[in-house]
Amino acid sequence: MLFPILYYLVSACLLTGILYVIWQDYRADNQPAPRNPAVLFGSLTFLLLLVMRLPSILYNQQLNEDESQVLTQAMTLWQDPVYGRSVDSGTIGPVNSYILLPFHALGLPFEYTLLRVTGMVLLIISLIFYYRSLQLLVSSRISRRLSFLVLTLFFASANHPDFLQYSSELTSLVLITGCFTLAMRVFRYGRPSISGLITLGFLAGLTAYCKLQSLPIVGTLLLVPAGYLLQTYRLSALRYGAALLAGFLMPTLLVFALAYRFGVADYFINYYFIGSLTTYSELYTALNGVQRGFGSNLLRFLSLQTQPPEFIFVVLVPCILTVAGALAGRRLSVRGPAGTWPLVLVIAPALMAGWAVIAPGTEFAHHLLLLVFPLGWLQAICLQAILNSPSIRLRKPQVVLFAGFLCLLAFTLNNSYVQVYGKSLVNYLRGKPVADVSQRLFNRNPAVFSFPDSLNVSRSAVAGIVRQYAVPGTDRLAVWGWNCRYYVQTQLAQGVSENHTPRSIIPNSMRQAYLNRYAADLLRNRPAVFLDAVGNTSLLLTKLSQRHENFALIHRIIRQYYVLAASANDVRIYVRQDRQLRLAAGHPMR
Repeated sequence: MLFPILYYLVSACLLTGILYVIWQDYRADNQPAPRNPAVLFGSLTFLLLLVMRLPSILYNQQLNEDESQVLTQAMTLWQDPVYGRSVDSGTIGPVNSYILLPFHALGLPFEYTLLRVTGMVLLIISLIFYYRSLQLLVSSRISRRLSFLVLTLFFASANHPDFLQYSSELTSLVLITGCFTLAMRVFRYGRPSISGLITLGFLAGLTAYCKLQSLPIVGTLLLVPAGYLLQTYRLSALRYGAALLAGFLMPTLLVFALAYRFGVADYFINYYFIGSLTTYSELYTALNGVQRGFGSNLLRFLSLQTQPPEFIFVVLVPCILTVAGALAGRRLSVRGPAGTWPLVLVIAPALMAGWAVIAPGTEFAHHLLLLVFPLGWLQAICLQAILNSPSIRLRKPQVVLFAGFLCLLAFTLNNSYVQVYGKSLVNYLRGKPVADVSQRLFNRNPAVFSFPDSLNVSRSAVAGIVRQYAVPGTDRLAVWGWNCRYYVQTQLAQGVSENHTPRSIIPNSMRQAYLNRYAADLLRNRPAVFLDAVGNTSLLLTKLSQRHENFALIHRIIRQYYVLAASANDVRIYVRQDRQLRLAAGHPMR
């Protein structure tokens, strides 16, 4: 396993080089920054990100079921680009699927690598916005660079699949960091421009079509500058407020204008907004059998039971330490003439991000991504407060050395070798059996420890059978259950708008509406193959009572138009009758 050793060695060297650049720069923190160190710092930091994310980018396998879901939607939109007619994403906004299409047009196939490349681009854009916002937020160059390094280190060294996967949080991060940067410009540059406020509102409004969960965060990024403008300009601030509101409404007006043009306005009203907001909690309450309140969810979050180690070590602990230090120094402030408004702009999104992550109670690790940048802004101003505080008996070299030590410690603790061998050593000392180390290393970080053996999408037995009856590009597939990998493995577009069916199966207030639409899609699109994937290979939907024959409307269509052709891996494969007869007669598929 030479590659993992080289991988961690090169990464450690890059991190050490970055810390050395920051160390060399601390003496000139209050002087104009020379160009070369800034370029060197930025180059090394993004190179660290690229090197450490490269194995996961090239890992052409599913990391999370959401990835196959979004990839399938993009594949379907490539053939029929009308959202709501060909695709229903549930709570994952349409932007997350559409944004994949330009990268596919550049030559990337509809495989998992397409997702990771797109995710990497979104992540880099978010980090660029973040660094620009730090330039507006704090005056200390050391604070900016250390804060930027901490967040980059988190994204680079993360092992948890939810942090490596392509998720709807990534598009939201671009908009959140973009909105924060534009909001800081309102505080820094005197009378704001109307175009800048419209752009701020537009980015905030676009968030509704990336991830509904992040709306409370961008809401604060609109309300705080609006409050500042009202306090500063009084009645003349009305036109600024109108510009923010116009920009915020613009994406929705554009979406519904197109939706009415293509006859799918009903989808956005009844399914994307009402359906997503009402059925989400109903589904997970039914699946978990319990509905906890916010207080209970908050206690679980604070107990650190639900957070992966990389989030704790690289994001949470440094933020807590810097906040504690700033409060001890009693010198928490933000640069600029806008008084305490920039401080409010930092704290409010952090609180809203915490609420957005904790309130649902689903405890998905990728939701924590919404907290990363708000905590980063908080950490930056607190670090600057520590550096500027006369009551804290630390000199800048000591702060830089301690921060560098924490970065190296977090990097070490997040190393798969350290985690696996450390746990094995503890088990050995306690007299417990020691598990197979190589398997545990693979489970901890399959992208690194399987490289380069996972560069191609694997095809299951089910996919092999389906390809005997359907042709990519012309035929379609329908899956009953929750396993969207079959779409990716067969390269077949969705034959139904709902590519996974928990809302049609699990009792909820809109189940009949989803069932009716699923049946209508089957009759309209006539997919060549129908898979009943409820069982061992399905996510969450595994009960016999959840199979299609227990839903009369769906069963009637399958019995009338399809025939059972095969079964594999607990998946039943039904082929449209006319396709089966044509193949039986020796005619080729068309």
